[in-house]
Amino acid sequence: MPPEGRRRIRKERGEFRSGAKIQQQQYVASTDLLAEQTELAQNSRSPYPPYFPSELPQPVAPMTKLRFLLLGISLLGCAFVVLPLDLRIARALSGESRLPGDLKRLVRLSEVFAHGLGVAMLLITALVLDWKNRRGVVIAGANAYLCGGIANLAKMIIGRSRPHETDLSLSNVSDSFGSWLPILGEQPWTHAMQSFPSAHTATGVGFAVGLAYAYPQGRVWFACLACLAAFQRMECGAHFFSDVVAGAAIALLACTIVIPNQTKLIVAEHQSR
Repeated sequence: MPPEGRRRIRKERGEFRSGAKIQQQQYVASTDLLAEQTELAQNSRSPYPPYFPSELPQPVAPMTKLRFLLLGISLLGCAFVVLPLDLRIARALSGESRLPGDLKRLVRLSEVFAHGLGVAMLLITALVLDWKNRRGVVIAGANAYLCGGIANLAKMIIGRSRPHETDLSLSNVSDSFGSWLPILGEQPWTHAMQSFPSAHTATGVGFAVGLAYAYPQGRVWFACLACLAAFQRMECGAHFFSDVVAGAAIALLACTIVIPNQTKLIVAEHQSR
């Protein structure tokens, strides 16, 4: 073989070895990077899973706050629009329930999602199962109790008798309302006159929104549980339809204040990694 052919073959072999070496170096570098990210995720004290820069959640935009605000105001307006339907819906749900036995039992059990003690039990369960996400769980619980507390304060503004304490044959729904500031009135402010708004519904909606921020993959299921708990309040005769709508509106308005601020803290923590 002539010398030029040998030189050409040696050159091609050198280029092949050089390319293979570069590929091997790239593979080793990517493997080291993956191992470093895995070790960082295992040693991190953050309750939130690691995010790549492209997956980092964006800060809550003003439009998100505006949507919560508009939805809450809209529901509050709907609560007054549906007032004429209250007596009709209450009469349809009163008396012997038309729901099948198991479905009726499911509706009654759904109160756990909107009751103060039920929320506490669910929060403890979430903390036991997912201690690393304890901050998100605490935020969800705080939001639920805040929404329920605001709704209970709203009950002091105007009194309204509950459906099971109201004569549903009334022709005017305004007769179900009492005086303003019943807590300061001469008549005793009893549980029977605390129908408007529904604090259970406010607690359930607030809890659902808080859980949706802690566990976004379950937001549809949480919304279904909140709606089921709201229906339970009407089915058992504790609230009118407008009471439930007003409770949901109050919860959304309260979430406008609490949830976005907490989400910014979560995003800031991810950005500080």
